[in-house]
Amino acid sequence: MRVAVRHRPWNLAGALSAILLATGLAAAPPARAQAPEADTPARLHRLLAEGETDEAGALKAVAALGREPVVAFITELVGSRPGDADRVAALRMLGEVAVSSDCPLLLSLAGDGPPSGAVATVFRDTVVRLISRDLHGACRELSSAVARAHPRLLQAVLEAAESVDETGTLEIVLRILRRSRGYEGLLLPVVERLTPSRDLELNDALVGCVRAYLDDMEPMIRQMAAAALGTLGDHEMVPQLIDLLQDASPGVRENAARALRTITGLHLRTDAACWHDWLVEEQRWTACDSEACFAALDSPRPEVVAEALRTLVTHRLFRDRLAGEVCRVLEQGDPGRSVLACQALAQMGSRQAMRPLTEALASESQEVRAAAQAALTALGGIDLGPAPEAWRRHFRLPSGPCDR
Repeated sequence: MRVAVRHRPWNLAGALSAILLATGLAAAPPARAQAPEADTPARLHRLLAEGETDEAGALKAVAALGREPVVAFITELVGSRPGDADRVAALRMLGEVAVSSDCPLLLSLAGDGPPSGAVATVFRDTVVRLISRDLHGACRELSSAVARAHPRLLQAVLEAAESVDETGTLEIVLRILRRSRGYEGLLLPVVERLTPSRDLELNDALVGCVRAYLDDMEPMIRQMAAAALGTLGDHEMVPQLIDLLQDASPGVRENAARALRTITGLHLRTDAACWHDWLVEEQRWTACDSEACFAALDSPRPEVVAEALRTLVTHRLFRDRLAGEVCRVLEQGDPGRSVLACQALAQMGSRQAMRPLTEALASESQEVRAAAQAALTALGGIDLGPAPEAWRRHFRLPSGPCDR
C-alpha cells in the first residue's frame, strides 16, 4: 500500500536565509549609533596623558570648558600624587585656562622634589603663558609661591620670566630676596646679568637688598654680591668694595675690583692701598671743596659755571649727589648753561639725571633738546628720539624735576 507524501513548495529565499544563519554569515541588524563621549576634564586629561589624541584639538576643548572645572579637576588630581605623564598633561591643561591666582596650584602640580626634564619643560612653558597674560600679577603671585619651591622650579620660573620681560624677572628676584634666604646663589647672578634695569626705582630697591650679602659668610655669595653691585652702580658701597680687595677669596677680590672700575670709570690696579688713596682724596674734596664748587654753579659768570661743571665730572664718588647739583643748572633756564649741564650729566653716568633730562626735551631751545637727547642716549644705552613721553614710558619715569 502506498502512502501519499505531500511536498511543500520549495522556497529559495528561505533556504538561503537558513544556510546563512547556519554558517554565521547573515547580516546583523543595523546597530544604533552611539553618541560621542562628552568632553570632561578627566577625559581630556586621559587622552593627553596617553598621547593618543590630537593634542591641539584636545587643548582647544580644554579652553572651551573654561577655568573652573579644569582647576577643580587638577586640584583633586594633585592630591592623588600623580606620575610624570599625568603632571605633564595637567600642566598643559592648566596653561590653557590659568590666571595669576592659580600660581600656587601650578607649583603644587610641578611637585615638591626636583622635577623631571619633561615636567620642568612643560612647567616653564606654562609659566611663560601665564606671565604673558598678566605680567605684574603673575610675577607677584609666582614670587610668593616659588619662595618655598625646589631650586630647579625657581630656575624654570626665572628663565620663563626673562624670556617675556626682564623687568618682571627682577621684580620676582626682589620679592624673593626680601622674603627669604637660601636662593642667593640663583638670584644674585640674575641681578648682575639684567641690571641696570630701565625701572630706576626697582634698581634702588635691589641695591638695598644686595648690599647685605657683601658680608655673607660664603665667599661665593660675597663674590656674586660684589658683581651685582657693580652693574647696579652703587656708589655708596665703594668703601666696602675697596675693603673686599683684601678678602681671602681671589674671586671676591677680582669681582670687587671689577665693580669698582664699573662704578667709578677708573682703571686702577687691583690694589687696596691704591684704591684707598683715591678714596681718601675723594672724601677730602667732598668735605672741603665740594660746597664751593656747588656754589659756583649759580655764578652769573658763564665761565665760572663751565669750570665748576668740568671739575664735577672728574669726581667719581657719590655721583648721584653730584648729578643732583648739576640738575640745578638745567632749571636756571639759560640755554648755553643747560647744554653744558647736559654734556656733564652724560659724562657723570648717573641715571638719576634721566628725569630732568627728559624734562629738558621740552625746552624751547633746539640746542638744549639735542643735548638732552644725546645725554639720555648715553645714560640709557638706547636712542628713543626727541619725544619726552617715549623716554618716560620706556624707563618708567614720572614727570617732575630732579630730586635733590
